[in-house]
Amino acid sequence: MAEWRSLWSRVGKVAPDVFEAGRMSAVGIFLGQRSGPGYSVNILSAGRRRDRFMLVFEERAPDDVMMAERAPPAPRPVAAGPAFSGGAAFAPQAVTSLPPAPARPAGPPTSPWAIVLIDRVDLPITVEQRLFR
Repeated sequence: MAEWRSLWSRVGKVAPDVFEAGRMSAVGIFLGQRSGPGYSVNILSAGRRRDRFMLVFEERAPDDVMMAERAPPAPRPVAAGPAFSGGAAFAPQAVTSLPPAPARPAGPPTSPWAIVLIDRVDLPITVEQRLFR
């Protein structure tokens, strides 16, 4: 019970009175401080896989941040170099400016978290984070 209450105290909340020691397990996922609002923990799956309980989650970011992170990197401009020996000099190519990267949302920092209650104690628990790419 002390560990259950400790998980909830990390986020400044009182632990719900639903935990049954000896019958349930709990997992806390705390991702640390992020640059603004809109970040969260999304549980993708939770269940038994062979000889263990697997909890799979992903971090969700604001839509504009997620789209920017999924976009392929912009090509880097190439500056013209010196002429090759025996050849004519090449004129420098015009370098166009790239559009600015989307700004992260303004607002107070957030710390995404989730506390998952598991209705069993007989299996080891593995927590896995899926990264989007």
